[in-house]
This record gives sequence, C-alpha cells and structure tokens, in this order.
Amino acid sequence: MKTLERLVLDYVRPLVQRGLDPLQFAYQANIGVEDAIIYLLHRAYSHLDKSDSTVRIMFFDFASAFNTIQPELLGDKLRTMQVEAPLVTWA
Repeated sequence: MKTLERLVLDYVRPLVQRGLDPLQFAYQANIGVEDAIIYLLHRAYSHLDKSDSTVRIMFFDFASAFNTIQPELLGDKLRTMQVEAPLVTWA
C-alpha cells in the first residue's frame, strides 16, 4: 500500500468502522483470509452436525471488483458515514 493511501486509510477507517459488515475480513487489522476460511468451515460443519442437512458454498472472485467502483455511489456512501467533504471529493 502506498504511503498516502495508508495515511488516508488511517484517517478514514475510524470514521467508517461502525458501517462495516461484521463479517468483513479484508483490510481489517489482525484479520485475514485464514479467519474467513475458519469462519466458513465452522458454520458449514455446525450446520452439517444436524441430521439431513446439506451445505452449499459459492465462491466469488472479486479481484477486479475495485475496477468497477462508481465514484458517485462511493461519495454518497462516504458522506452518509460523515466523512468530511474535502476528503470525499479527493477520493
């Protein structure tokens, strides 16, 4: 991550933290892919412990997802989370 991006992230993260999904594993301190896999396996195995149960798991590759971000929607979301206007305009 570039230095300026890290500085912006350090400033913005506390502002948007309350709006994040509790199951977001990316870009969180001390949480990573392994945690997501452990959570998924725990949920699947817990469900399979019940009789006559099945589990379907679908994986999505969001590697290029950030290439399709709509700046207007991102700006609206950041403003809703009370991020300061100059920072929203810069983003």
